[in-house]
Amino acid sequence: MLKPPILKSLFSKSLLSKLSFSRQDLLLLVVWPLINSVIIYSSLYYVMIALDEPLTLNMVFRALTGIFSICALFWLLRRLFDAKFGALYRHKLPYQILINLVLASLAIAFTSGGLPAPQTFDTVTVFQLVRLKLLTHLNLLLQVTIYTMVVHSWQLKQKALELEMSLKESEISLLRIQTNPHFLFNTLNLLHSEIPARPELAQELIFELSDLLRGTIAISDKKRILLSDEIELIEHYLAIQKARFTERLHFSIDVSEESQALQIPPMLIMPLVENVIKHAISKTINPIHLEVKTRYADGELCIAVSNSWPETTTPKFEAGSGHRNIVDTLNLEYDDANFSMGFSNDTSCAQITIRHDF
Repeated sequence: MLKPPILKSLFSKSLLSKLSFSRQDLLLLVVWPLINSVIIYSSLYYVMIALDEPLTLNMVFRALTGIFSICALFWLLRRLFDAKFGALYRHKLPYQILINLVLASLAIAFTSGGLPAPQTFDTVTVFQLVRLKLLTHLNLLLQVTIYTMVVHSWQLKQKALELEMSLKESEISLLRIQTNPHFLFNTLNLLHSEIPARPELAQELIFELSDLLRGTIAISDKKRILLSDEIELIEHYLAIQKARFTERLHFSIDVSEESQALQIPPMLIMPLVENVIKHAISKTINPIHLEVKTRYADGELCIAVSNSWPETTTPKFEAGSGHRNIVDTLNLEYDDANFSMGFSNDTSCAQITIRHDF
């Protein structure tokens, strides 16, 4: 018998492989049903005592089985939903509450509830048991709502903690230019060769290097900087590289007026510029034009770093640590942002797009 396409998709290996266990799973599968078992057992006991009816082991077993079935089925539906659609609604609490209530209701509907069969009792007992069943289900839905709010709050705290840790790691990496022996070695060698021949240029490069290092230190303890401040650092960096590569490097910077005052995570653009210097210029002896361009309109910030490619071969794009840091930063900082790289019309382009209410 063939499975329907939807069921086949839900129970595919890729989804089932994501059903790993966590503390939340332990809470839903063990702690939550145990607490409700105590509640339903106590309620059932006092109801049957009040009605002068015997509380049999079969009744207790059916009630507890129903509670565990509901909790287990809700957990399974929640995990399958997260594996398929979780990323779309992860940051929206109202949607999370609504989705969990729907999934919990489905779990309740798919199970018998576990309470005794009404036809075995008189009318008063049936009414009391049906009311107990209804109250139990409403109590479960209320618990699901509270659980969703608590988990959402916990996830926000975890996200803040992860962001703090990431920023601490970024603060260390912000100093990589001033502590990068390779960069400093090349710059000092350049100064050494230019001092006798062109002392004025050497003096200018010393000022550029000083401003660059001073700027990286100034932003090392900041979580946000103006986009214009990072562009200023890039200008110092490219001025030094221009002196080093002379006619092999040409660059232009086009920053829209609307984007200059926006605040972004520090060193978000610099790695893309460094990547062109490290990988593009080193693989050709022909001139390369590097362009940094930013635009902001309708709540969307676009940052593009592109370079011409004079060779006939298509360049290969390999994600390095700098690219991974950009992606991680965007994922932690913004709900709607992406990073892409591409090649067309003899031009390589890396683009950051951020949709955010700056």
